[in-house]
Amino acid sequence: MGTIIVLNKEEQELVEFIGKYQYLDMKDVKYFIKSTYYRVRINKLIQNGVLRKYKHYLALSTNGRAYMKSIGEAVAEKTEYRARFMERVFFISHLAAMWHNNTKVSFIPSKYIKGKEELTRYSRRFIRSNDNRRGRIFNISYSRKK
Repeated sequence: MGTIIVLNKEEQELVEFIGKYQYLDMKDVKYFIKSTYYRVRINKLIQNGVLRKYKHYLALSTNGRAYMKSIGEAVAEKTEYRARFMERVFFISHLAAMWHNNTKVSFIPSKYIKGKEELTRYSRRFIRSNDNRRGRIFNISYSRKK
């Protein structure tokens, strides 16, 4: 394992987000890194083994997983690649990235909500709005266009 290189707060937030949601579409990097040179910064993180590319998505690499462990976050060593699972992960990651800097909406990945033995329909497709003391829960749904 090499040196973990995360240069600034934007990159730390990016790596921590990917650690939490597993993937980030390259188009969504703009929600984390405001610089027009974001591709150079992403390539540096890839070269340093912090991130890796999977198609047009970013995922954690060896040093990225080591960074997450160093801050006390559990990270899966292997990622599941079943098509339906990936479709859901990409969708949730995109939504969470769009609202990343919004204080009124928070996203919690299902791995933090439920165990693997519980039924999906009870706890997977929800977000919480932080606009009052109790918050509001919203159901996320979408249908595939054929």
